[in-house]
Amino acid sequence: MESVGYVSTFERVDTKKYYIPHTRQRGYLVAILKSGKASVDAGRMQKWKELLVKLQRPASAALDAFMLHNDDPRVLRGRARLTNESSVGDAGESRAGRTDWTKCETRHQYARSEEALGDKRPFTGWSDSGKTTTPGYAWNEWCNSQVHRVHDLLDINTLRLAKFDCDPTYKTMIWNLSQNVDRDTMGKLGLSQCLTPTGKYNRNSIRSRNVQNLALVSHFFSFIRAGIMYVTHRGGPLIGDELLLLQGIPADDLIFTHETEDNLKDLAGNAMSTTGKFLKLFQWSQTRSTTIAPTDFCSYFQSLALVSSAA
Repeated sequence: MESVGYVSTFERVDTKKYYIPHTRQRGYLVAILKSGKASVDAGRMQKWKELLVKLQRPASAALDAFMLHNDDPRVLRGRARLTNESSVGDAGESRAGRTDWTKCETRHQYARSEEALGDKRPFTGWSDSGKTTTPGYAWNEWCNSQVHRVHDLLDINTLRLAKFDCDPTYKTMIWNLSQNVDRDTMGKLGLSQCLTPTGKYNRNSIRSRNVQNLALVSHFFSFIRAGIMYVTHRGGPLIGDELLLLQGIPADDLIFTHETEDNLKDLAGNAMSTTGKFLKLFQWSQTRSTTIAPTDFCSYFQSLALVSSAA
């Protein structure tokens, strides 16, 4: 950067250190034109870093505060849409029994053996036909539409916690079921794992942009897993509105019409957390001697945790 007339610095920040119970690590780089005085430039960069630390506030609001009640109309609507979008075929038939999961089955069997979990399926009770029998409170129709890998991972995680006398159906945990069994799929109690987009792409759109090697692009996107953010005490996943809330985006102030759950997941998964984004603007305004009141900043983000309960 210096070779083109800029002085720069960077920092890595995590959303959970700035108001929201969501693990999301991102790096930010700030660059400004050299003023001609090295001491002035260095002072501005140092002030930016100091403000970044000074404005930290670990998430104090419970994860539940960023979630809607299970009987909220938006949750009921999202439940129906997620079930439909998880299916394949014009008739909406389940894809669970039609997807070959042999590539993952060996890893699941190994995990069960190494961790002495046994072969029970205590939560889903899934069968080779793809049918599940989850507890009454859970979203059984959504679970039915998932693949066997997800079914078995739900049971394995349930067994893992049972070894510690912990019943996840009475705890607020968000499991990322898009990850394989030998990865960290459970995260931490009361803290959301990093939200990710669907990983889907539009082949026709790519072709229209004259991308030469479509096969290479397709291969690249095949490694991007769509996040399945499962809520343990709900028995179903987070809906689009909740994903936005966990990014600090006040979903109640937005009007959605034809957006699908995948659209909202992409919006949340590709976005920067608003607390982190606003922090950069606030810090930059302070280094430039402009005015943004810190009290406005604090009151806005403290109110985010009240969005769900006030709805």
